[in-house]
Amino acid sequence: MSVVSAVRPATGQASEETRRFHDEMFVFDALSIAYVLEDKYAERTLAGGVNATNVTFALEENWDVVMRNAERYLSMIEKSAYLKLCLTADDMLAAKRAGKLGVVFGTQGATMLDDQLWRLELLTRMGLRVLGLAYTTANIFGDGCGERRDAGLSYLGEELVALANSLPLMIDLSHCGHRTRAETTALARAPVCTHSNADGLRSNGRNTEDATVKAMVEKGGMIGVCGLPQSLADGTPTLDDFLDHVDHLIRLVGPEHVGIGVDYVEKYQEQASVVAPPSVVTWRTRRPDIFGPLSSFGRQSYPVGIETVSKLPNLTQGLFDRGYSREQAAAIMGGNWLRTFRHFCG
Repeated sequence: MSVVSAVRPATGQASEETRRFHDEMFVFDALSIAYVLEDKYAERTLAGGVNATNVTFALEENWDVVMRNAERYLSMIEKSAYLKLCLTADDMLAAKRAGKLGVVFGTQGATMLDDQLWRLELLTRMGLRVLGLAYTTANIFGDGCGERRDAGLSYLGEELVALANSLPLMIDLSHCGHRTRAETTALARAPVCTHSNADGLRSNGRNTEDATVKAMVEKGGMIGVCGLPQSLADGTPTLDDFLDHVDHLIRLVGPEHVGIGVDYVEKYQEQASVVAPPSVVTWRTRRPDIFGPLSSFGRQSYPVGIETVSKLPNLTQGLFDRGYSREQAAAIMGGNWLRTFRHFCG
């Protein structure tokens, strides 16, 4: 069977057979917001077949805020009947066996480190395994995708990458500018994009250039396809738009290096009145071309067909509909992230 079939049937609802397969395989969503630590959403995520997920504990907040939030989130995990903190790939498999949602401690920014790089070692001892280098804005380490200048890594950023290379960490470049992604990838031991799409298919500063995806893969890294609407389509995206990015990336680097990082925002979508986080307000105001207008946050549908995590089996069905084998589907839905996590983090 070819990686992508010449005839692509319209994607639809998962069959019972596909649902059983989806529930049996290991599924890793490489980006979740911290609300999934609440029982209601943890239970829903598990019901969608997700076995483990990279959870954002911090954006570009200061050190005190990050430490308070990390303590709160770690306490929630420890007390929850639904969650298990995961430091290794075996921890994630153990969470699946126990029927729990494996939680990987991640960030989408590095401002909290300031010039005190020892803080990264402390966070790693606390459980950090995915370090986001920059969240859209510029920080002292490098530029995010929202900055117009695209200045790349600073000297201190190079020092940070060197330190991260000695730790069981992956460096997440999902929100970095194009130059920062490329320069970090060249220096990093473990570069990944947990939740980004193909700039070669849809040119958008939030998406990752083909050359950088190839360079990450040469280092053993990979990319997770994201459901952020503006990164997929001008209007409301569909599952087919999502799968187009899967197809593009797999033609580029092969089925062993592509996964998912959907970045659902369901809690915000369910609020009667959306109160967007400050970072969302800032960057949807400054760069609606990248993220969409502020008015669409929490109100615009994620890809129709997988607009909620409960419909994630439809993505597995969509992979089958496009000609992917069971082995390839299992790799894309979580096996590739499991292997990459084991390689870089243990």
